[in-house]
Amino acid sequence: MERRSMPTDNLRSADDFRAAITVYDEKISLASSVDEVWAELAAGDHRFLPGVSVDWVTPGPHGVGTLRIMNWGPVHLRSRYFEWDEANRYKAFYLENPPVGVTEFVEYYHVTPSGSGSVVSFRLAVIPKPLIRPLMPALSAWITFLMRNWQVRFVRRRFGRMEPQRG
Repeated sequence: MERRSMPTDNLRSADDFRAAITVYDEKISLASSVDEVWAELAAGDHRFLPGVSVDWVTPGPHGVGTLRIMNWGPVHLRSRYFEWDEANRYKAFYLENPPVGVTEFVEYYHVTPSGSGSVVSFRLAVIPKPLIRPLMPALSAWITFLMRNWQVRFVRRRFGRMEPQRG
């Protein structure tokens, strides 16, 4: 199992996020191969998502400890990778500057084979501040709606939708 790591002073671990509440969990079936999807997700520039640009703070090759800034209009999110496993096509990062009302914000990506294509498993999890905690069911529904109508649509457009098998 090949794991890339970068030195960092304040790197968090998966244990820091055990209390996180999953607000969005999606498996997207794609026509493209695992290698093709992983190569683009590992590059992390998300060219297929409109309005998003990425600035890498840490030089490549990227791995654990890598820092990037994801720009979405006036919003600039600092993503620090705490998991990166090339062999298993898995990576995860947390935001060093989480949104208002959230103590922690974590994203996980995993690409696995499926027939002649692949499946991208994508999960968002948060540790909300106490005032936000009662709103989590509504926020989760809102985030799911947004992600399915934005991210899933553009991921499928980029990598192709896997058509159901007919028997």
